[in-house]
Amino acid sequence: MALFIAFFPVIVDTAAGLASVDKDAVDLFRSFRASRWKTLTMLKLPAALPYIFAGLKTASVFSVVGAVIGEYLGGGLGLGVLMRLSSEQLRMDQLFALIFYLSLLGLALFGIVGWVERRIVFWHRPDPTAVMSA
Repeated sequence: MALFIAFFPVIVDTAAGLASVDKDAVDLFRSFRASRWKTLTMLKLPAALPYIFAGLKTASVFSVVGAVIGEYLGGGLGLGVLMRLSSEQLRMDQLFALIFYLSLLGLALFGIVGWVERRIVFWHRPDPTAVMSA
């Protein structure tokens, strides 16, 4: 379930990133007779990396949600089952502690992906004022 939920944001953002490559840069690569493989690896993939990491950030949080939903619905041993049992037994303290723990887990995964992004995509810095103006 976690893989199914996390798969689509990565694919959609990767496709958007590959489609967002500057047409003039592609024409420049063509004028130098670069192969399709070289164009992909040297131009399109590096240009798409910020989009790919945006999808990975979304997928990292959604994977936690998907894992909990899968355990909640399908049984097994895990935090989803523990959440279901806590809610059935009206153990709200335990339920909120589990929600808090899962929130921290999602934030940690998001932070790890963000840290890896800063290391790999060092040339791309998002505009901090873009969030404020939206």
